Amino acid sequence: MAKILLIVAVFAVVYFIMRGYARSVAARPPANSPGREDVMVRCKHCGVHLPRGESVRAGADFYCSEEHQKVNGP
Repeated sequence: MAKILLIVAVFAVVYFIMRGYARSVAARPPANSPGREDVMVRCKHCGVHLPRGESVRAGADFYCSEEHQKVNGP
């Protein structure tokens, strides 16, 4: 009888640990959620897509390099 209770207790502990882990994983935002720095933007001059953090910004427009920003100019 003690062995059965021990087995049930072990399964209960494993169940609660796994349930807590599943909840913590579900609560995390996805890696590609908006608002992160790795959002892709498009260069206004050539159309290439690049991460927002690597782009050159002029007003509401994004460029892949300073040369393209100068070509389109403010």
